[in-house]
Amino acid sequence: MAEFEPKAPVEAKEMFLAQRRDEVAEAILQGCHYRFNPFVKWCEQEDVTNLSELRARSLHGYQLWRNQSKFRGCFKINFMSPQILR
Repeated sequence: MAEFEPKAPVEAKEMFLAQRRDEVAEAILQGCHYRFNPFVKWCEQEDVTNLSELRARSLHGYQLWRNQSKFRGCFKINFMSPQILR
């Protein structure tokens, strides 16, 4: 299994947005920022400080939280994506 560099949720979000900045319109970036906020908030509440430690079961917990919160429908996770199954 590949080793991943530890990455905090906020740091990963900012890296993603920085990488996309030259590729997409500002409105797309703002939408991405908005859609990532609930996930970052959940990570803070669950004391997730390193995204490389997340597993499908943890992400299922996020999905349940999102469905019960004001953020319902903001951000969907594809549990079958190769990045999540690693």
